[in-house]
Amino acid sequence: MGLLVNSFVFLCYILFAAEIRAATSFTSFVPDTVTILATTKSLLKLNSMVNCDVTTAGHICTCLVNSYSVPFETFWLSGDAGYYVNYDGTSSLTPGTTIPVRVDCKDNNNNVIDKQTLNVVVSSNQSPTFTNPATSTVTIDARVTDMYDTISTSTYTDPENDALTFSMTSNPSDNYFSVGAGDGIIRAAIDMHTATTLTHKLTVSATDSYNTVSPAYVLYVEITNINTAPSIDGLPAKVFLPESAKAGDTIVVLSITDDGNLPLSPVCSATSTADNVKFTYDSNSDALVVKYDGAFDYETQSSYSITCTVSDGYLSSSGNDVLTLIVTNVNEMPVFNKNQYFCVLDEGSANSNSCKLNAVITDPEDGTVTSVFFLSTNNGYRFSYSSDYVTFAVNYDLDQDALPSDVTLILAAVDSGGLTATVTVNVHVNDVNDNSCQTDALKFYSLNQLSTVMQLGTFSQSDADVTSPNNDIYFEVTSGSPSSASSHIYVARNGDIFYANKFDSSDDGTSFKLYVRCLDNGSPKTTSTTTIVVRYDELTTTTTTTTTPTTTVTTTAAPEKDIWEYDEFKALFGSLMAFLGLLALLGLIFLLCRYCTCPKRQPKLPKPREVKPQTPPEPRALTPVTQRPAIQSSWDNFAWSNNDKFEGTL
Repeated sequence: MGLLVNSFVFLCYILFAAEIRAATSFTSFVPDTVTILATTKSLLKLNSMVNCDVTTAGHICTCLVNSYSVPFETFWLSGDAGYYVNYDGTSSLTPGTTIPVRVDCKDNNNNVIDKQTLNVVVSSNQSPTFTNPATSTVTIDARVTDMYDTISTSTYTDPENDALTFSMTSNPSDNYFSVGAGDGIIRAAIDMHTATTLTHKLTVSATDSYNTVSPAYVLYVEITNINTAPSIDGLPAKVFLPESAKAGDTIVVLSITDDGNLPLSPVCSATSTADNVKFTYDSNSDALVVKYDGAFDYETQSSYSITCTVSDGYLSSSGNDVLTLIVTNVNEMPVFNKNQYFCVLDEGSANSNSCKLNAVITDPEDGTVTSVFFLSTNNGYRFSYSSDYVTFAVNYDLDQDALPSDVTLILAAVDSGGLTATVTVNVHVNDVNDNSCQTDALKFYSLNQLSTVMQLGTFSQSDADVTSPNNDIYFEVTSGSPSSASSHIYVARNGDIFYANKFDSSDDGTSFKLYVRCLDNGSPKTTSTTTIVVRYDELTTTTTTTTTPTTTVTTTAAPEKDIWEYDEFKALFGSLMAFLGLLALLGLIFLLCRYCTCPKRQPKLPKPREVKPQTPPEPRALTPVTQRPAIQSSWDNFAWSNNDKFEGTL
């Protein structure tokens, strides 16, 4: 019985196992061998899918790499039809080896495992292959080949489709061509108008980072119709130029040759760039010419080195076209240190005074200045020059001779070679106060009691000096005889004479004298003196005969001016009125404060004291007041003097 039971159980197990085996289907890898590059450094899906199939519904197939020492895993990635073996990119692979990768698959429901092996062969990276001819030749036309134009293209294949990096060498190594590092295209590196070499050997190499192909191929480039650099005929050369050369004078003619037959202008530069302003190229004459007068000076610089080049826009001349310019010496006129000079003199006799010009006269050739003198034109003969000093050659009187006070002279300097230089000297002659005031020697007037205050006359006046203030004249009274004369007779500063205050009857028969001085405003002042004599005689009258009293004035006509015509009188009268107005204003203020609103302080009353009666004084008789004749109201513009004491008598 027991044997029967055991047989039944074993049979059931076999049937169960057979069912499980039938639930999982795992076929061999197709292909079962794959290749991977030893240089692979990233995750890589191998091109062989795991063929695992579960026939029982509700069961799934799970596959894993059963090799812990190999860098491979199985993944079922999105988009894939099933499991694939993937290289994880973390390990170094050895070229020439084969790695067996065992993959186990199972039905997760019954845990029955099936296994297969994928052989991974590790291979080396292969070199690219170029399809360009090993050696070839290309011809280009320099006239139509511009910079960056394509000359040739590299063609190649790479088993791994690696990116290639290109390089190139050139013989000669003049950088006419370049190769694209990423695309292998050979291009023109210059505008071929500037090319001068006909043939170039270009050797191209390439690398895919693992393998280098060198040379990949060789390309010969032939350049036709190359440009020819222009040239300057006649240089280098040495030329001589006098230092007296003027603007536009030819230094050297420059003949230019170029295959382009275009008008070209050279560029010339001196060793010192500061000298470049002295010359220029004239395209009309094809010559290097002097740029401005006086550009060259033998004493300053006697030679120049000038390099000229010419370009057609692509190529330039050799740069060996050097002009050596030699400046020759020419006798030059003397040189003054200033463009003009100034001198101030006082009028006077010959050699009486002088002024220093501070003139420095030199000869450019370090020669001798033989003579310096004034040209005779424009009063030049009246002046002389000696050892930097200017003085009068003759008597120079502005007043008597009516000579000019400002003179422009021409000073000439002659060198040993006979050349003459001139410069202007502006001379100003000061008018000296050397003439005194001229006026009347005596003025006489006769007055009587009927004579009214009036202008008696005026002094004649003149001064031979020609300029102010030397000829500005004024008068002043120095004294009177008797001293009361100045109380009656007044002399204004302008020379007008006035009967200002009437004489008393006690003055009858008296002659009054005023001593007057005529002055000018020059420095020092010059003076002359004169005298005024006024005779006062009262007239006698009778009752039987009616006569008309007259006033005899011997030297003057009727009064010439009214007192209100004098600014001095107006000023005095205005001041007096202002003073009276001020007094009236102060009086008004006093009355207002006393009787109206001004605050008052109560006085402190003194203690009463006893007053003794006194005898009143005897009355005295008052002295009669004598009133002088009033100033006539018709006077106008009276002239006042601060030192004649006349004001106090009004």
